[in-house]
Amino acid sequence: MLRAVTLLSLIFSFCASASCEWAFLHNKIPRQYLSENRHSVMGEFTDLKEQTTDGFYYFDGISRTLDSGEEIGRILYKHYPEQNSLFISHLSVKVKKNKIGTILFAQALHKHPYVTKIRTNLGLDNFLLFKKAKELGKSDVEALKETAAYKIRKKLGFPYINKNGIDLDMEEESVIFEVSRFPY
Repeated sequence: MLRAVTLLSLIFSFCASASCEWAFLHNKIPRQYLSENRHSVMGEFTDLKEQTTDGFYYFDGISRTLDSGEEIGRILYKHYPEQNSLFISHLSVKVKKNKIGTILFAQALHKHPYVTKIRTNLGLDNFLLFKKAKELGKSDVEALKETAAYKIRKKLGFPYINKNGIDLDMEEESVIFEVSRFPY
């Protein structure tokens, strides 16, 4: 009887720790952000499926549209479930400073709550902020922290920049970087 109780105790503690670990990997910050800001941001979500120009690669996406049908923002991404990661190929908003980019990003993360890494290609506005910071003598990581792209990711629970994951080509005006929920 004592062996049976001990065995059951071990099984329950193992199951509880496995559940806790899985719960720990679940990113709750985007869901919380959505619940607090969903109604204060104009428009509604619409799911997208976007094909690249070569026709072989598809991106999932979300747009934010007004009642009139006008799109005021969009995010396109590719989810890699085996790596728990997202690649953000495009994030644009027509109306700046209205939380539209953050709410779109939060919705994408809400759909994929176990993502632990995000890889992103900086858009032109963010590249110009990055370039300006670099001209002031800041490191790549410090310059990335000046961009709105990084600030959105940090706000939604991805504060760690992978120094080795920065792919930089200043002549091509291209910066790809990776952030994580956990330290590298």
